[in-house]
Amino acid sequence: MEFKIIYGNHHHGAVQIYDTLMLLKHGLEAAGHKADLEANLCPGKTNILIEFFTWDFVDVLRDVARVPGTEFIVIATEYLTGETFNNFDALPLDQITPQHSHYDDLRHWRKRYRTFREVVSMARAVWHLSELQVPAYREKLALPNVHYLPHGYMPAMERVVQKPVAHKDIDVIFTGTRTPYRDAVLRDLEARGLVVRQLPILTSEFLREDMVARAKIAINVRQHANWKYPSNSRFYYHLMNRSMLVSERCEAQCDLTPFIHEAPPEALTETCSSLIAEGTYQAEADRRLATFRDAMPMAPRMAALLEATYA
Repeated sequence: MEFKIIYGNHHHGAVQIYDTLMLLKHGLEAAGHKADLEANLCPGKTNILIEFFTWDFVDVLRDVARVPGTEFIVIATEYLTGETFNNFDALPLDQITPQHSHYDDLRHWRKRYRTFREVVSMARAVWHLSELQVPAYREKLALPNVHYLPHGYMPAMERVVQKPVAHKDIDVIFTGTRTPYRDAVLRDLEARGLVVRQLPILTSEFLREDMVARAKIAINVRQHANWKYPSNSRFYYHLMNRSMLVSERCEAQCDLTPFIHEAPPEALTETCSSLIAEGTYQAEADRRLATFRDAMPMAPRMAALLEATYA
């Protein structure tokens, strides 16, 4: 089969979805299919779209959908909360909230949910980055063709060349959106005398790879203290790149959790300090990748996803 993976509906050169683009491209190719990256929609082809749509884009998509042979598969990334995304406190959608991060912009998430629903109405299937959201999406959309986009081992996703331990000059690195809760965790690590670096989501890939290669440990920190969900994408990136990830333990677990070093939130700083002091972080990261490689190859998982999608 031939797939066109569309990135033009994302700003900043699609830097923020680079990992997902590569997961899709290499995953489909590992299963024996042709997968190309394209800025624009491709009439007459199967277009894979990562959720983030404007109303203008929806209008163009409607026109393209009329061309015979055109199909859409939508990659869902967010958590459903009623008639919107990510409104975990069930706040009124017109309420003005402090804008600590884009997670707090209720109107933004409401608009994204509405445009998503419009696109899904024209789609063959929805693939979600988290298996934990598949049942909720199937129920809400009344669409059985909702599936988990697997995160399996592929050599092509090993991109970071880790530096020798003696050359690692960053103790802890965090890549992702800043929130007050995350900032407090980073300050606590710095108070222990650790060298901490934080990279925003729009960091160029060459810089992120260099920083991750220099770091002894990476961390996964919840958005806020009541956040329940692990980050499949962050788990996968660090696991695949032999980057020793320490994650705050989340209430929910994903299929990658068994390969990740978890710590109770109150013990995260101590866990990081101990691993760095012991000097075992790189050997453990190498071991975890080897276990993951043997347990979860991507090709059969992608083949199973396509079989379910086109059943």
